[in-house]
Amino acid sequence: MNTAESCYTRKLLGSGRGVVAWQRLARFRRAVREIQRHFGGTRPGLLIDVGAADGIALPYWAPIADHVIGVNVYHSWSTDLRQNHPDRWAVTCDGRCLAFPDGSVDVLICQEVLHFLWRTDDLTKCLAEFRRVLSDRGVFVCSVPVEVGIPGAIKYVGRKAAGIPLEGMTFPVMLKHLFYPCFEISHYDRGEMVGFNAHQFARRTAVHFRIKRRIGIPVRYPFSTSLMLICTRAT
Repeated sequence: MNTAESCYTRKLLGSGRGVVAWQRLARFRRAVREIQRHFGGTRPGLLIDVGAADGIALPYWAPIADHVIGVNVYHSWSTDLRQNHPDRWAVTCDGRCLAFPDGSVDVLICQEVLHFLWRTDDLTKCLAEFRRVLSDRGVFVCSVPVEVGIPGAIKYVGRKAAGIPLEGMTFPVMLKHLFYPCFEISHYDRGEMVGFNAHQFARRTAVHFRIKRRIGIPVRYPFSTSLMLICTRAT
């Protein structure tokens, strides 16, 4: 395992990471099952992972598709991906303007990325672009964090135990999440990693895609830390 991989993949999946590694691996495994379920006995052609980072999930995608490409907005991530997975393609481009032809992608995966855009028009642009490149038979698999209430408190405790900072949430704010109906959490949460409304995001996604399934990850309520959407092109 090289230095680049140890900076991200090992940080999140290495020994002692507990809840953080568990929820992330649960997303990867469930995405694989949903993709295989969607295509039945056939094999998708092109799979792209938007927000692939250093290729942390590519070992899960490679066995289920003919071609796998990792997409990052930052060139440094693409460089790390190539170093970690020299047999895989890495493309640097913006999610609002993907470097792929119309209808050319059979599987588009975007996990724990779009919550950074939800307060801006960029989310609408990204979803429209994802729909443009998705093939008629394709599937869009995305997941976003559930960060209000008990899941928000769980995320804080899990990251604290793993030694991974959670921007924007302090211990007093975490306690408010346990009693979030009594507080307007958005008034207390600061930063991009807490207070995200996953259900509002699902409603915005439904404007561009047909949502076939909504799945709580790693387990159903009240301990879902991510919401996964399995989507096809809206007709």
